[in-house]
Amino acid sequence: MIKFNAHRMFTDKKGNEYLFLINNNSLFRLDKKSKNFLKLEGLENEQAYEYLSSVMTVDETDELFNNMKQSGLMIDEKKSISNKIEETAVSPMGVTLMIIQECNLRCTYCYGEGGEYQDKGKMSLEIAKKSIDFLIANTKNKNLLVCFLGGEPMMNFQLIQDVVTYCEEYEKKQELHFRYTITTNGTIWNEKMEEFFRQKQFTVQISIDGRKEVHNCNRCYANGKGSFEIMEKNTKSMRNDGLVSGRATLTATNLNLIDNFRSLNEMNLNSIPMAPAQNLLSDEDYEKLIEENTKLAEYLLQLVKDGNFKTAKKLRILMSGLYKIHKSGIERNIPCGVGSSNIAIDINGDIFPCHRFVANKEYVMGNVLRDTKMNNKSFLEEISVDKHEECNNCWAKNLCAGGCPNENLINAGSTQKSTEKSCKFIRSMYNDLIHVYLELTSNDKKQLWG
Repeated sequence: MIKFNAHRMFTDKKGNEYLFLINNNSLFRLDKKSKNFLKLEGLENEQAYEYLSSVMTVDETDELFNNMKQSGLMIDEKKSISNKIEETAVSPMGVTLMIIQECNLRCTYCYGEGGEYQDKGKMSLEIAKKSIDFLIANTKNKNLLVCFLGGEPMMNFQLIQDVVTYCEEYEKKQELHFRYTITTNGTIWNEKMEEFFRQKQFTVQISIDGRKEVHNCNRCYANGKGSFEIMEKNTKSMRNDGLVSGRATLTATNLNLIDNFRSLNEMNLNSIPMAPAQNLLSDEDYEKLIEENTKLAEYLLQLVKDGNFKTAKKLRILMSGLYKIHKSGIERNIPCGVGSSNIAIDINGDIFPCHRFVANKEYVMGNVLRDTKMNNKSFLEEISVDKHEECNNCWAKNLCAGGCPNENLINAGSTQKSTEKSCKFIRSMYNDLIHVYLELTSNDKKQLWG
């Protein structure tokens, strides 16, 4: 029996474009004309040719299956999870330093317990240096990313400077290149800090939920005062030069996604990721979110058709999913680089799969003060989508790959299980994006991805 676990775009000799979503022993066909799924269950090799004969010739079916084999889309049923994890466990491309587990704000949806992650304090220079040493000792990559995170990382600005200096010393001795990024609430800012970020070419991301009244609903100080005005003032210069991106957290106050995106785009942010706060959204809110996300997908397509590719690319909530559809032929076992290509290190030197797990001490994978390697195999096996029973018969399995494991842990009690409302949203989003993708021309794809 043929076993599939991927998706691929296919254009027949007449120029008709089809999308095949392949999951386990089911093959789903979506064509540009009908935009309907055709589900073919329990395919044997001969059955596959028979069922596809109504839409493809034998030669075209051969071509499709040969492409699948060459791309690794026909999966060996005997291939174990451990074999897949060996392939997934690539060397890290970067490290997230939790340089301070304290924050000057008290955002309503914070998953880090006020930025403290149950362990308040600042990272020492010794642990920061050991973290960089650990990254270099465990990677095969020459281009490395250092992410500064908190809490509010600007509250430990001196350490940021010291870490960059330490990385520059490595660059002088070895064939390495470091890039830097920081996520900040933008409330602690001065000319010296901005000059440093510009000089060192930092990628700066601010947390901003929308216009003033929306932002101040959730992003406020302990006394309840909103933070929008000071953030807007502090970041104005770098925003005007297109050097700042903005991450919006979606709650019931900003579910009109098009309006919310437009208001953020007017602030000249160079990228605008938006993500729902699952812990603050009711079932009714999720229904609204699904409706608004469909409208946002239509808005994205209109931007592309109008030739406004620059603005379209800023819609990170959709562009990342659209890119997964575009890069068909890749089997995904985990949803992102969690625990593999990226790691996070807390104020004590403990190594975690990513910054979101820092409050979950049971997921420590080592410590930079005592370990030379990280133990990530058991974690990667745990979160492999093959361990998600509810994903086995889902057509979006290879696109979603089980969802964010930490959000699963928080909202469903297990890294291997998602909430139904989250799954419903993900399936709806990818269904919308598939329809968008089928409308893209070759030039559209070139403009969006090169």
